Amino acid sequence: MDQKSLSRFHLSILHTESSEGWGGQEIRVLLESLGMIKRGHGGVIAASRRSHICAQAPKYGVEVLPFYFQKKNLLSFWKKASLIDREKIEIVNTHTSSDSWISSLAARLSRRKPQIIRTRHLSTPISKSFLSRLIYSNLPAAIITAGEEIRRKMIQDNGFDLAKIFSIPTGLDLDRFDPERIKPAFRVVVLCTNPLLRERLGNVDQQMVRHSYSLERMPDRIEDLYAKLWPSLYSV
Repeated sequence: MDQKSLSRFHLSILHTESSEGWGGQEIRVLLESLGMIKRGHGGVIAASRRSHICAQAPKYGVEVLPFYFQKKNLLSFWKKASLIDREKIEIVNTHTSSDSWISSLAARLSRRKPQIIRTRHLSTPISKSFLSRLIYSNLPAAIITAGEEIRRKMIQDNGFDLAKIFSIPTGLDLDRFDPERIKPAFRVVVLCTNPLLRERLGNVDQQMVRHSYSLERMPDRIEDLYAKLWPSLYSV
């Protein structure tokens, strides 16, 4: 299915992020939501009122639903299930431990029963406990990793099902990192006598610019994944 036909459909997508910081992970959550909105879908983020993403998202036109994630508070699960039903959510995409537990279980308890995706941003080891298997293997329908190495570790080290784990790198914003358009603040001179290595170094800039995993491609690949996993969501 091509991108034009995909974009005719409107999905209601909820991203949940319990982190209050502001780094690569949080920025990806925001940009992914923005990318899906630009493709005609509904994208909202549930985040802590104290978080940076709660302050930044409205600047980009992304709606934020303030939410206090408390794993040991049963009221949090009920409130999140109510939010899912009220907003008519079709896909819940979780990103960190606390919001994954609350949002995944709430999605199962809700009347809407949306599809669940868990995004894994970090390459740190994952526990091999029963709870880890539950939150990564049993509750989500699919797992998105921010890189192929993360996917490989989850399959080899934890034995998770490779058929439900998909690597979708964040990519580069080529409008900001374009060596042809932006003058570098400084230049590094590399003295190399190896002709093969010298040739490789000389091609780095052009390879970066032409890299298929540009930031613009990330939402396209995620939308392709939705259509592959849940074709019924795209049925007329």
